[in-house]
Amino acid sequence: SSKLKSNSIGGIFFLIFLFYEYLVIDQNSYLFLILFSIFLIGFFSDIKKLNSVSLRFFLQIILILFFVNIIGLEIKNTRIEFIDTIISNKIANTIFVSFCLMVLVNGSNFIDGLNGLLLKYYLIIYLVILFSFNQTPYVDTDFIISLILILSIILLFNLLGLIYMGDSGAYLLSIFSGIYLINFSFNNQDISPFFIIVLLWYPCFELLFSMIRRF
Repeated sequence: SSKLKSNSIGGIFFLIFLFYEYLVIDQNSYLFLILFSIFLIGFFSDIKKLNSVSLRFFLQIILILFFVNIIGLEIKNTRIEFIDTIISNKIANTIFVSFCLMVLVNGSNFIDGLNGLLLKYYLIIYLVILFSFNQTPYVDTDFIISLILILSIILLFNLLGLIYMGDSGAYLLSIFSGIYLINFSFNNQDISPFFIIVLLWYPCFELLFSMIRRF
């Protein structure tokens, strides 16, 4: 992720927002803990205390596997029969969800940069949710509006060259969005899981394509 490490504080502002929403209001300590843990991995990368890509990747795997199991995050169905058969097993489901989150987190960090692409991309996702599903009972419209507002403010300062998301911000925004959208899909079975895949496909594609090119 090419950015000025000294100004990589966008993730800190987003973390403060999530702290207020999930600890002060919802008192969802488990969810906030996973978000904070993934943020810390990126934060230590930003301050150049965790430079090993392999070590960051390993820590992500351990934390995501652990917390996916703790918070009971799961994908109920993909509407692809052979995959649904596999993920009907709890352990397989945990591994599958963790793999999806790992690809999303590292793909999102891959597209992060100085042009606000990461923030613009996730802003579009939440704008789509706001305008398409504001009547859905599982969508907290006030929360989505607040989320769009904080991301817009961070984006403005990013485009002005004042602050950047950094690894910490990219990790935090993507892991939060992955968890939110998996739960969104789980609670709205009328919505095709392929719609969620389409929303999150770009950063995943960028990461997988870059890995294929290396080989």
